[in-house]
Amino acid sequence: MQFKNYFFGLPPQDRKDFAEKVGTSVGHLTNHAYGYTPLAPAVCVLVEKESGAAVTRQELREDWAAIWPELVTDKVAS
Repeated sequence: MQFKNYFFGLPPQDRKDFAEKVGTSVGHLTNHAYGYTPLAPAVCVLVEKESGAAVTRQELREDWAAIWPELVTDKVAS
């Protein structure tokens, strides 16, 4: 799920609560939703956790494989 859809699908108070749980502001999450600013890797992990994996780290950052190489799956069959 796109972060923008997830985040703006929350009622305003839930957005505020979500931002507090992931350690940032509603404004920063809004800026990220519109593509203006990236989220720090630690925030991405918390977004994934707090969204119940509705939004994943891979969806939040284009450089996710460099940050979390353990999430890369080997698609080559042996």
